[in-house]
Amino acid sequence: MEPLVGIVIPCYNYGLYIEEAVDSVLKSTYKNIEIIIVDDGSTDPYTVDILSKMEAKPLTKIVRRVNGGLSAARNTGIHFTQAKYILTLDADDKIESTFIEKAVWILEQNSDVAYVYSLVQLFGEENKVWRTFKAPLSYLKFRNVVPATIVMRKDCWEVVNGYDESMRDGYEDWEFILRLAKSRFFGFHINEILFYYRKHKGSMLESSRKQNKKLRRLIREKHPDLYFAWRIQYVSFLLIELLRRVKSY
Repeated sequence: MEPLVGIVIPCYNYGLYIEEAVDSVLKSTYKNIEIIIVDDGSTDPYTVDILSKMEAKPLTKIVRRVNGGLSAARNTGIHFTQAKYILTLDADDKIESTFIEKAVWILEQNSDVAYVYSLVQLFGEENKVWRTFKAPLSYLKFRNVVPATIVMRKDCWEVVNGYDESMRDGYEDWEFILRLAKSRFFGFHINEILFYYRKHKGSMLESSRKQNKKLRRLIREKHPDLYFAWRIQYVSFLLIELLRRVKSY
């Protein structure tokens, strides 16, 4: 029997988009799934109404909690499911119908792979491809090339104690990937667009980027073992990045 995949979708006042996200999952070619929408204390009446109707969707459950931020909502949803694998999806984004099937096949065939991610198509206010790629920890600690939407082994999430719920201003997915890497849990990159990231005003990524320096400093403080003499390491990273970009042209 195919292993169960839990799709965890936090939602805070995103009633405008949540149905698109869920419908993209329901079109999946992989059928042994359950969808857990975590209502993170939504206050918008439209969202509250939409979420009450979403319970009629196939394979879909609503978990309600007081507002605790994105990390707390993700952790709540993951705790709720007994699935072997977890797909993390934000309420304003979408996936390609074959993403789960391809990711599960990779995870089932490769016990050393902790999570799977893909190229990303930006849509909405911006239309371009985010060309993600596989990178070592020495690179990842200075630039995150892993999107927040991944298919991962639930037991790896358990080993690193989930997402850091204190990181409510953003970059919590990057910090999570760093902790996975420190525990020798690495990802597999599919060089294909299987994830769609919506660009719009008021998104969390937009807010996070405004606090970029503060959040980077916070990550360095959380992981002093990774960032010992980090300024010297950063110069090396810049040289590697320059060579990588030159090579890609």
